[in-house]
Amino acid sequence: MKIAYEVQSNVEIWRTSYCTFTVMYPTESLVCVKGLRGTFSIYDYKALNNLFYERGFKKVIFERMVDGELVEQERTLRPPFPDIDATTYFREPGKR
Repeated sequence: MKIAYEVQSNVEIWRTSYCTFTVMYPTESLVCVKGLRGTFSIYDYKALNNLFYERGFKKVIFERMVDGELVEQERTLRPPFPDIDATTYFREPGKR
């Protein structure tokens, strides 16, 4: 029996100076943010809301370990928060 799987690279690693996480896009309307490490504030939630909402997503699932337990939080994205200016950029190849 031969089985072939289509592979799509739809996983990204996002970081700031204070946190790192993985972003996945399992469906056209859902974003998953996993492996949160570091400090993550309400401003980060709002910034990600703005970025994902503008890209047309409807929901985001945040997943992280808290005291050894896996915690999942699902949020419906809201219209952008006007006081938060969020952007993304790609690191140049070879730079760290």
